[in-house]
Amino acid sequence: MTPAAGRGRGDAVRNILVLMSDQHRSSAGGWAGDPWVQTPHLDALAARGTAFGRAYTPSPLCVPARESLLTGRYPSAGGAAGNAGAARATGRTFGHLAADAGLATGAVGKMHFLGADRHRGFATRWDVADYFALEPEACGDAASGMAAPGCYGRYAGGLEGSHPDGPNPMRVRDGNYDAGPSPFPAERHIESHITREAIRFLEAHRHERWALWCSYFKPHAPYTPPAGDWDRYAGLPLPVPAPGAAGLDALPAHLRDFRRSTGLEDLDPAALRRCLAGYYGNVTYLDRQIGAVLGALEALGLGDETLVVYTSDHGDMVGEHGLLAKSNFYEASWHIPLLVDHPAYRNGGPRPEALASLTDLLPTLAGAAGIPVPGGVHGVSLLPVIAGERRQVRDHVYGRLRLARGTHRAAFDGRWKLVRYADTTHLFDLQTDPQERCNRIADAPAVAARLDALLDRDAALP
Repeated sequence: MTPAAGRGRGDAVRNILVLMSDQHRSSAGGWAGDPWVQTPHLDALAARGTAFGRAYTPSPLCVPARESLLTGRYPSAGGAAGNAGAARATGRTFGHLAADAGLATGAVGKMHFLGADRHRGFATRWDVADYFALEPEACGDAASGMAAPGCYGRYAGGLEGSHPDGPNPMRVRDGNYDAGPSPFPAERHIESHITREAIRFLEAHRHERWALWCSYFKPHAPYTPPAGDWDRYAGLPLPVPAPGAAGLDALPAHLRDFRRSTGLEDLDPAALRRCLAGYYGNVTYLDRQIGAVLGALEALGLGDETLVVYTSDHGDMVGEHGLLAKSNFYEASWHIPLLVDHPAYRNGGPRPEALASLTDLLPTLAGAAGIPVPGGVHGVSLLPVIAGERRQVRDHVYGRLRLARGTHRAAFDGRWKLVRYADTTHLFDLQTDPQERCNRIADAPAVAARLDALLDRDAALP
């Protein structure tokens, strides 16, 4: 980007709106080619702006992914390692940078901000604890669209089931994967509350420069959307992949254990299809909430001066490779949606080949708003791609996942994916094997060595 172009666009970007979801797989959207799920508002956002086809999370787990988004740094550089504890304040966040630049800052929704720093630089904060205060019946009740007892709890103490060495709380019988319509009306789900709080923030700060992080819980399990959204998909012949015995045997040990400990081995294709119906219902309900926030943005006359980002912290397997949830480097878990729109950056269009990481959002947002980027950031600005000036700003993406069984790492260069799990190694050629069925580690040693060097380089970053 030329300096003149950068200044002109920076002047146009007064505000920053980051819309985030939890566990939205990259393929579950009309703009991404899914023929079943209905996402009209996200489809429109993708059509206006830039849709990254190869965006990845630095860690397919909630807390470390969000930490990397906020700081622009990889989880391997001392950030939160997993979901067992609060997101640790390991560096300055985009919230701090925006506030220092004079923007009004707000964080609304599922934050994972626990511990000493409950704001992480955002002046206004409304999160799950505030929701439970308004809707005490929803606390730990899967029917409300929140996670079942022992998993999410009251958002105090452990996160998503506490310690990875303890018993797995996300069992099928606890309701997380027992898909069906929620008896709670749509307006009582947390997403509707988050939408209302986000719109209040927009109204309160409409005459100021501002940055808002609006973070939704859905489509994260439980797969219990409002009844109307369940009805859209229940009974449809949704395709559920069958991994086969050979595919299940190839899973890393921690994923085989996850299948056993959660009871996923007992789910037949009909039950998995219900999970997918519930997941799609969650996605459609989420899309409607995003539409409401974007509608309010336009109604307040803020659309032309606001950079809008939509993304997620990681994906959801929803039956792929015989799995649900995340915590692995298969595409359905590691690959995430990333949509960016602003009138001054509408030359990018769809970028199916462009690699991106959640770590790139801090330098991208800061650059768009004219905010200096601090040293030590691992991400790179995506603005040249969004502006249509470059096809790529990355030659690979990097991921790290630390669990009780050890540390797992992955690198992807746009074609080849190398995953070093603690007990096994996978090498997939996504150009010829997009379903990740054929492990090439034995017959492509030169490719593995090249990607190994990238893994070691990124893991060593300070």
